[in-house]
Amino acid sequence: MHSTILSRHLDTKGPILESEHFNTLNKAILSHTHNASAPYVRHVVLSFSALHLASQQATHTTSDPSGLLLPRRNSGSPSEGSWLHTALSHNAQALALFLPAIQAGITPTTAEPLLAASVVLVACQLALPAADPTRRTAFDRIDLLAQVAGLFQGANHIFLYNGHTAMTTRVKSESPTSSGKSSSSLSECSSSPSTANGVPKSPGDDVPWAEAEASVHCCIGAMNALPPASTDTERTRRIVLHHAAAKLIRTFSLISTSQRNFHVLCVWFAMVKKEFVGLLAARDPFALILLAHWSVCKTNMDGIWWARGWPEAAVSSIDEALGQDSEYRGLLAWCVRQAHTGQEIVPSAVTAHTLQGP
Repeated sequence: MHSTILSRHLDTKGPILESEHFNTLNKAILSHTHNASAPYVRHVVLSFSALHLASQQATHTTSDPSGLLLPRRNSGSPSEGSWLHTALSHNAQALALFLPAIQAGITPTTAEPLLAASVVLVACQLALPAADPTRRTAFDRIDLLAQVAGLFQGANHIFLYNGHTAMTTRVKSESPTSSGKSSSSLSECSSSPSTANGVPKSPGDDVPWAEAEASVHCCIGAMNALPPASTDTERTRRIVLHHAAAKLIRTFSLISTSQRNFHVLCVWFAMVKKEFVGLLAARDPFALILLAHWSVCKTNMDGIWWARGWPEAAVSSIDEALGQDSEYRGLLAWCVRQAHTGQEIVPSAVTAHTLQGP
């Protein structure tokens, strides 16, 4: 029935309905009765599918389809009728229905569609730079990641409502396959770069995890060196930051050991306290530095169209947000060097920082 509804109201969106991404999501998400009955789920699926079409179109019209160079914000806006405009329109309609549904409270009927919409909304946020490499929407990568963090927090809450264990518990308890990687990780590697002997690289394979942990410990040391907190707000801030740092180190240890569970890094946003999302949105320097460590470790994902270029571009955005004169900028040095590794073209901020050294 959902296909009939879509066809009736979206007869001008033929390329979207015929696209591979729409058909995949149609089978995986809209085939469920509760999901099909929720208009916001249909809109967000259409938005993601249109973003993919926009990214394909952008690949042929710009020399920098990944948005890695982060061009300055453009005063132009997506033209009406473009795939990007269509994607944004459906996203806006999805949010206009999704947010009131969340505020109304989770029920047995709404839990499944709310969770499905949350997952696809995460993908939409991450896919926007690929669909808009010239930044006609004036998107901000830090804002996008803060929104992703909030969506992960909400998705984890829905998991708990449904009687499931928390997302973080689920990924930590997954059993690795005989090859040492989870089955989902292996599927993600199908289009990942290959090593010299032809074996596909898994996300995180080339990250020096001991260095990553040491760099986060440097952040913790800098936080411990701060003067005593004089207000309840500042005490809460430090508790939230220390908790986020501890969870990030824990995720690194789970990936670097024999468990090779990269999924736990993906849901770090669900592990942090909810106040951490607000610190990201407020551009708290320590929150941004922890975010940079998380972002730069998501390697070998260039085979996924919406993930391409994100680690390097996120670190560059955070470096810019901290500013040249930030007393904490040195804590970003490892992230910048890691982002620079293996990159033929990097943002000027990254290049300058790397030349300066830690």
